[in-house]
Amino acid sequence: ISEVEDAISDIQQYTRREYVEIAGIPVQPGENTNDIAIKVGSLMGLELDERDISVSHRLPAPSYSSRMRSPRLSSPRSSLQLPKIIVKFARRDTKISFIKAESN
Repeated sequence: ISEVEDAISDIQQYTRREYVEIAGIPVQPGENTNDIAIKVGSLMGLELDERDISVSHRLPAPSYSSRMRSPRLSSPRSSLQLPKIIVKFARRDTKISFIKAESN
């Protein structure tokens, strides 16, 4: 069972190799998460356009009940936590450039 669980985990990680999460962006009505990702890239010195992004969307905000179950998320500050944006880049090299620019 452990080997199967490890194999499943490896497959799940491999399928996420083009994804990044962007945190701390306030939610705006009618927002376009692709535009937000492009703007964040621009602020980091990257020139991105729509062709660089396969798909993007907000992750669901943690629910009140899940914050109460998780000690890590139970602080008053976490109740104001903004839902993250997940971005799947069309190519892994674009994701790598995004990650490298983030660390600079």
